[in-house]
Order: sequence, then C-alpha cells, then structure tokens
Amino acid sequence: MEVCPHGGDTAIVTTLNASGSADVRIGVGTTLTTSNASGTATVEINVAVATRLEMQDNPTVTVQGSGTVAIANVFGGTINYLGTGTITTLLVGAGGIFDASNNPVGATVSSAVTATSGSTIKDPNQVINFSAGVTYQNCGIDEVAANYGRGFTVTLS
Repeated sequence: MEVCPHGGDTAIVTTLNASGSADVRIGVGTTLTTSNASGTATVEINVAVATRLEMQDNPTVTVQGSGTVAIANVFGGTINYLGTGTITTLLVGAGGIFDASNNPVGATVSSAVTATSGSTIKDPNQVINFSAGVTYQNCGIDEVAANYGRGFTVTLS
C-alpha cells in the first residue's frame, strides 16, 4: 500500500497499523500522527511522525527525509534510520535494533536514548548525535550490542 505516491498528493493518516506481512510506503505529502508496526511488516516513512512510532515483533521500518520523529519505541524489529530529522525520544528494547549504518548525513536524538538488555544500536560511522547520551536501563554495557564506531566517549555515572 502506498500513501501519497505522487508529487502533489496529500493525505492525513492519524494512525497507521501495519501488521503481519504488510508492505506500506508513506510518501512526502502525508501528515502522519502515529505508526504501529508489528509482525514482519515492512514500512517506509518519508515524513515526520508527530506522536509515536511503535514497533513490536519483527517489522522493518525505514525512516527517510527530514521529518522529526517525536517518540520511537523499538520493542522488536529493525528501524533503519536514514533520515536527517531529529528523534526526540528513542527507546530500544530487547530484540529491537536501531540501525544508522547506512545513514549518509546524520541526525540527532535529543533526549537520552534508553537501551535495555538484548537491544542493538548501530552507528558505526558516527552520524547520529546522541546529544543527551545513551542510558543502559537495568543492564550492563555488555548486555546491549552496540557499535558506535571508533573514538567515542563513555561516561559512567
């Protein structure tokens, strides 16, 4: 399914629920409030997510463009972050993967990222500005699979 596949198209999507093996593309003319992805759904988002992006099970969500993502809760599956827009709040739970490996220009996560045991964060090219750091919630540093590239700083508190 495609929403706003052509230049000049416009649509308002209050809540997108992509589940099972759904394949959804959200084009640039869309106003998107909330996106829920589950199962093995594949979702491409080319706009801002005004309220929340929620992922469970094993979906693949690719975020592109300059739109802000207010809240991204990755409780499973992979979010391929290729966008330049700010993520205000990012939580990566067990089985969730935040992957910026192929982001060519970078973006910012403005609040502290929360990572839990069994989560994965990939930013080998150091294109993401984790401006408030990454908090390992109720787990040790060895319980999160992380690749922040070379030459990064770890601050213990």
